[in-house]
Amino acid sequence: MKNSDLVRPLRKRAWNGVVQREQEAVTDFCASTGVNFLNKSVMSKLASESRGKAFYILGNGSSVNSLTQSDFKHIAEGVSVGTNAWPLHPFVPDIYSFEFSKHSLSPDPELAFMVKRAEANLQEKTGSIIVFLRPGLPAGLKAMVPLATKGRERVFLYGRANFLSTKPDALAKDIEGVLRESHPGGLDCLVLPDNGASVIRMIFLALIAGFREIVLLGVDLNDNPYFWYDQRFKSSFGDYTGVAKRDPGDATLTEATNDRPFSTSSFIVTLANVASTALGATISVGSRESALAADLSFRPFACE
Repeated sequence: MKNSDLVRPLRKRAWNGVVQREQEAVTDFCASTGVNFLNKSVMSKLASESRGKAFYILGNGSSVNSLTQSDFKHIAEGVSVGTNAWPLHPFVPDIYSFEFSKHSLSPDPELAFMVKRAEANLQEKTGSIIVFLRPGLPAGLKAMVPLATKGRERVFLYGRANFLSTKPDALAKDIEGVLRESHPGGLDCLVLPDNGASVIRMIFLALIAGFREIVLLGVDLNDNPYFWYDQRFKSSFGDYTGVAKRDPGDATLTEATNDRPFSTSSFIVTLANVASTALGATISVGSRESALAADLSFRPFACE
């Protein structure tokens, strides 16, 4: 019943309540830590300065190791966000995106290492930012990692809210409602729709900011290893497997539906279809190695 059109207004009202509470939580967290909250104005400014450019989301799958120097030069001409362990990679994006473990009751050493590398990488990159997902409970304030004093003004925090729909058709309608109502500008603290995956939040971030061409790279969602476990990466840039340890099955955790109604891949496909219809936006994948290659449009690079 909760997925029917009849109760869609109720889902929307409940969603708005979750968003409001999350905005309050983010604002309180920022007041306690001195970190800025991310708002639409920040992203709108980035989008307006990059009008007509593509937005690249850099995941942690090993397919990124197939990209060439020419590819990364092309990516640098657009706007890019590197998620989670991306600071291990030598390519410096415009945005670094991090999230906390909900189980961390103290600063996580790996996250602190990644953030420190990101801060160092961005020192010479004007206009670049770091974004954190607000840590939930029980982690809370205890999970916040140390931040460098220099460049602190470009560190931002945002919130998230899951849709209440559990069926594909209802999800599509709920996504459409959010996308049609969201627009660049405004001072409200940003709360991004979520399904438990960084890539989904970053797609919404790009769409809300005003980008209309979004390309997923290293978003493999299969049993490919993480890029720093790939021998191609180790041979060129060193071995970081002792710093960022991952189990082989971790790469497909967001495909499981035991704690979420949709797998990450099915959610992205639905989001891509809705974004195309509602906004004229294109969400494509840059590697045939990705599990999404069969369902999303393909954006070839030099390695192809």
